[in-house]
Amino acid sequence: MGLDLNSVLQQIDKAYMECNAQELDVILHEIINNALSEYDKSDLRRAVILNELGGYYRHLFKIAEAEAAFQEAIEIQGALRGVDNPDYATSINNLAGLYRKSGEYEKSERLFLQAIAIYKETLSEEHYLFSSCLNNLALLYQDMKRYEEAASLYVRAGEILQKKEDPEAQVAYATSLNNLATVYLKLKRFTESEALILDSLSIYEKRIGKENALYASALNTLGSLYYAIGSYLKAKEAYLEALDICSRKLGTTHPDTVSLENKLKMLG
Repeated sequence: MGLDLNSVLQQIDKAYMECNAQELDVILHEIINNALSEYDKSDLRRAVILNELGGYYRHLFKIAEAEAAFQEAIEIQGALRGVDNPDYATSINNLAGLYRKSGEYEKSERLFLQAIAIYKETLSEEHYLFSSCLNNLALLYQDMKRYEEAASLYVRAGEILQKKEDPEAQVAYATSLNNLATVYLKLKRFTESEALILDSLSIYEKRIGKENALYASALNTLGSLYYAIGSYLKAKEAYLEALDICSRKLGTTHPDTVSLENKLKMLG
């Protein structure tokens, strides 16, 4: 039986919740390397851990390291279970998200559409993973300035997630609301955008608290909204709160932290 996978994943979740950026790097690598030493390439649990590692590296914008981890996970799952299953779709969804971050939009779109098709066939259009992948494709279209397509996908994903009561789905719903708010901000639909951000913040606070990057991201969106409509004092307050969280949870050199510092400099 060996090392219990659920125990490893619980340790990883605990580290994300409790550690600052420097501590997190050390503890996560210790947990993950220990697990990888136990799970070889004939063990699907190795793919799960590699996806966790790839997600962490993606979070840090370590593109090459993340790609290697995701690719190995995909190879393991393809070899052991084939390509027509939700776990395989999750791995290619993860790699698609990495390509979105690195600006490889054509690769990203192809993989997201492939993952959506697999989820639709093997699960259903009401499943959390299907809606999550819709949300990810919407993020890509947003990056590509295809705002109307992005908004349509966010709305569709939100309709699915809103019906679900489990905490993970509700957090995803909050993220979908915040993402839709950023699109509405681009489209100058300011009143709708503010309502969505405030709903998002409320859900995050209830479900996962304020001390995390998701809550900070919604605050960042709120700051951008207030800046756009000329409410500079409110914008500064939102940016400062977001910066405080990002500095502690992501580190002072993370792109999100640096971006917030630059926005505050613009406000004086």
